[in-house]
Amino acid sequence: MHRCVTLALSLFWIPSAMALTPVTGFDLNRYLGTWYEIAAIPGFLQSRCARDTQTEYSAAENGAIANRTRCLRADGTLQLNESRTRPLEASLPSVLKITSVRFLGIWWYPFGRESIIIAFDPEYRWLASAHPSLRYGRILSRAYREITQHFPQPGWVEHDGEEIFARTVDAAREALAAGKVRVDALGITNQRETVLVWDRASGKPLHRAIVWQDRRTARRCASLASEARHIRKRTGLLVDPYFSGTKLEWLLRESKL
Repeated sequence: MHRCVTLALSLFWIPSAMALTPVTGFDLNRYLGTWYEIAAIPGFLQSRCARDTQTEYSAAENGAIANRTRCLRADGTLQLNESRTRPLEASLPSVLKITSVRFLGIWWYPFGRESIIIAFDPEYRWLASAHPSLRYGRILSRAYREITQHFPQPGWVEHDGEEIFARTVDAAREALAAGKVRVDALGITNQRETVLVWDRASGKPLHRAIVWQDRRTARRCASLASEARHIRKRTGLLVDPYFSGTKLEWLLRESKL
């Protein structure tokens, strides 16, 4: 299973006449696994999913790929979808056809849409895809910085807040310089459930960020099992260390902020 994210995004709007450029050297076998969506332009799936979208890709019949997507709707209920994907040409696996139409036990690709892989990490930790039928844009420039992972204890994952800020600024400046464009609007997607507490006066972080993957509050969440229904009714969230509430509680109680 990949510990990765998948993006479906448009950084700059372009006329539909300008074609998207599929990447070369894309290995469809390494596409298999579980990917997490971190940014998207609303489409069919996104109209039903409010957050926490993840898709598992696995080998299916006749060389196709089975897509099984799960996410949370705005009301906190679970949304499940299944579809099929296959490359339009075996020689260019970065151009895919996706269909969710199934009739008489057959997946009908003529009723599907194209998905084009326009960028990907050589280690397959992330990728960016675009959908011409939804008038997605193309990437004019991009920049990338890695962030140091800290593991103080088994199951704990932390990031340095000042490092996140500095490397984000560096990457943004590099992308703007390479793209030679003027920015009219800026969209940001972050780690959502990662928690970082700042000092209001100094602007300095008071503790490393507790990352969404961190499981240090698992025991606390288990103790709240009897309140799970009430908590979900009030917040729309499950009682799980993934979410921010118990992370903040841990910071206040254990770190004595």
